[in-house]
Amino acid sequence: MIKFPSGALTMAPRPLESDEDFNLPGRRGRMADDRKKTGRESEAAAEDYLRRQGLRVLDRNVRCALGELDLVAQDGQQVVFVEVRSHRSRRWGRAQESVTFAKRKKIVQLALWYLKSRSLQGVSVRFDVVVVHWNEGRPDVSWIPNAFDADGAV
Repeated sequence: MIKFPSGALTMAPRPLESDEDFNLPGRRGRMADDRKKTGRESEAAAEDYLRRQGLRVLDRNVRCALGELDLVAQDGQQVVFVEVRSHRSRRWGRAQESVTFAKRKKIVQLALWYLKSRSLQGVSVRFDVVVVHWNEGRPDVSWIPNAFDADGAV
């Protein structure tokens, strides 16, 4: 069980209004569209899977200037921050390996912002990873509860 100190986050990033804020150079065209589509489908598969496991999804694709939280759920009294990773091919390694230390730290910062913005300081939180591997158009979902802690350690 992790509890964040109430003053852990001092800056309040501005919420982003639209996908326009995410238009990055070099990420345009068909490949970027395919990546976005795969991301949306993977997040939907992850959400469906977590609901079937008894979690209540509170928010999806929560954006601010720091980045984006894929899914925020509730499991009993815990708020669960879920990073969704997907691959259509295993050629580049396992999807969960792409959740680097830097990415984990960013998710923790986003979680602090989320909790503060909703006056939820002091609640118990957990960081999970859901991996979606696409096999002939069908999602194979793996859930890793407590994938890392608030220090970013695995």
